[in-house]
Amino acid sequence: MNGTKVTINPHDLYIVTGTAHPKLAEEAVAAMGLRLGPVNRRRFANSELYVQYEQSVRGKHVIIIKHLRMITNETCL
Repeated sequence: MNGTKVTINPHDLYIVTGTAHPKLAEEAVAAMGLRLGPVNRRRFANSELYVQYEQSVRGKHVIIIKHLRMITNETCL
């Protein structure tokens, strides 16, 4: 970037986290005065993961806070 400051309206953000460290993500967004977006997660009998954002993300900047050291499929959203 060329030093230009970008301002994003907090209402335009949808921040979610994986399942590995949700407390860390909650603390990070709280430090910014924000909250995590609600997410519905379920695991199917065959161990596949179902994820659904509980609010529309259309037109939003979606930020995923994700720990990358563990198996992604197991700790992903």
